[in-house]
Amino acid sequence: VHSLTMFGLTRRLARREATTVPRVCQRSFQATPSFFSKGPMWKYEDSLPRFPIPALNDTLDRFLNVVKPVVSAEEHAEYAKKVEAFRNNEGPWLHKKLEELEKDSANNWIEGFWTSMYLKIRESQTIYVSPFLLLGDDPSPVRNESQILKAASFTAAGARFARKIVNEELAPEMAGPTTPLTVFQYTQLLGVHREPQVGRDQWVVHGADAKHVAVVCENQFFEVKVVNDDGSFVPEQEIAAQFAAIKTFAKNNRGTSENLFPVGILSAGNRDVWATAKKQLREVSEANKKAFESIDSALFVVCLDNVTPKDIGELCQIGLHGTPGQQGNRYYDKHMFFFTENGSGGCILEHTSVDGVTMYRMLRETFTDMISTPVLNEEEIFQAATSTKINHLAFTTTPKLRSTIVEAEGGVRELISSTDLAAFEFNDFGKAKIKNYKVSPDAFFQAALHIATKRTLGSLVSTYESSSIAHFKHGRTETIRSLTSEMKEFVLAFEGTSASPQEKVELFKKAAAKHAEVAKNSKLGNGSDRHLQGLYWTSQQLKERLHDWEIPSFFDSTYFETMSNRLSTSNVGGGFAGVRLFGFGAVHGEGLGVGYMINDDSLPGTVSSYTGKSKEMADNVVAALRELSELCESAKSS
Repeated sequence: VHSLTMFGLTRRLARREATTVPRVCQRSFQATPSFFSKGPMWKYEDSLPRFPIPALNDTLDRFLNVVKPVVSAEEHAEYAKKVEAFRNNEGPWLHKKLEELEKDSANNWIEGFWTSMYLKIRESQTIYVSPFLLLGDDPSPVRNESQILKAASFTAAGARFARKIVNEELAPEMAGPTTPLTVFQYTQLLGVHREPQVGRDQWVVHGADAKHVAVVCENQFFEVKVVNDDGSFVPEQEIAAQFAAIKTFAKNNRGTSENLFPVGILSAGNRDVWATAKKQLREVSEANKKAFESIDSALFVVCLDNVTPKDIGELCQIGLHGTPGQQGNRYYDKHMFFFTENGSGGCILEHTSVDGVTMYRMLRETFTDMISTPVLNEEEIFQAATSTKINHLAFTTTPKLRSTIVEAEGGVRELISSTDLAAFEFNDFGKAKIKNYKVSPDAFFQAALHIATKRTLGSLVSTYESSSIAHFKHGRTETIRSLTSEMKEFVLAFEGTSASPQEKVELFKKAAAKHAEVAKNSKLGNGSDRHLQGLYWTSQQLKERLHDWEIPSFFDSTYFETMSNRLSTSNVGGGFAGVRLFGFGAVHGEGLGVGYMINDDSLPGTVSSYTGKSKEMADNVVAALRELSELCESAKSS
């Protein structure tokens, strides 16, 4: 994923990463947690290559090519002078500092920068940072349409997945038959949380051997045991009975202070405000302190939402920012799995620790496990719930804290009101048909996105596409800069009237070939983004420490415009019915965010924006996909 996966993380004129000054803090992620001892899961980890630092001259040459289609010819020529100055002055010295850091790093040189970047973000995690994935339909209509049965079955399967991690029995992750991937992110997936602190949050690993999950319903929190003290799993029917009892209790508890002043909403707001409020909440009572200990150490959070989405678009909005008026039914410091009244559901990713591809695997294995289990009788579950005890994690607030909660609710409402999202479930064709055109399915989709962007925004813009580099030790993401000069030439010709269909096809194949080349370089660690980010962050640290150090002129408005990601895209994969859609918030105030999947026979996706352009962009994507296919078909017939 975007990683999520995403270079830009807020819409603050797309400069959040540029203006954040992450300190190198390798300790959070460097060492394998002590409760892991190198079992079969780690078979390939020690043999993985380290994420490389490309040669400086190669990176600068590549970046000049990235800049070219984004700015005017005059701006490009002027910026080329700054590139040469950087190449011959500060660049080599900063590059040497990165090489020294690489030698001192246990796993890879960018890991500490990357972690710190996330932890220093002060803006809301909802929309800006946390992507969502929607679960597919359960083959059993009974379970598929039941909030309690589906949530309980998924939770029980999630506990079994956690056991694989604890016992180090999870099969090594592979890309194809011969390329192993890092499994480190699985140690950061369950039993973890992000602790809010003023200035910079802290990442805390409790361990996937936790024996409970946290549940939030009607803004109220509960603890549900999923593993017994002897290590055996709590039967699914007991988990379901607890969920049903919680549902009834929480519904009857509407109108209470806990329901009306939801603590969970604070996790969706400004991080410094949340840090202060959480500290104050702990000081109010020992019960509050223990409630946080339970929630934070849980395997994950299950959100039982009091809503029935009317369509896929509304379900996506629930995934992106919660149900309007019920945003307190969330806890953004942990991975969350939400389920609505009609059994629809999904995952909300806490992006500090993992990328979408890691969560995608958990969803794939957990969903497959879930649908293989017998379907419970819902009537019997609710009957058992009448005598089931629950563990309510009740919070006590003060007038000052309630005021803070009300302010946080207002801020979240304002953020949501400025955000729009549209979904498209494109079922005309998928990668099976695209492969007949002798082009990469991802290149095909990216070309359609650029056509759609030109129609929606009136111009082609700086574009980010995430690329997993998990085949490197502790690797996360690099960037594919899909708006190449070749892609720009094709899109302008496609939208123009002078080029013949055959000329358009030839330009398209040239653009697709270039896309494949850029994507391959990114996978090999030869992109330009991460290297330049490392140089910039190093320069920022030097400025903090040395008063006479000036940020090189290389990092000017042209650099930031190129890195602004007005079009932020991410392909989470495809080919699995258990994951239906994927999405995230746009990272630029005037831009678009597009999450998509490439399945054999479909190309579903979502679009987000802050300018009311999502529906228009989604419609334009669908039209562009069809028109691009028609162009390729015409070439085949001729």
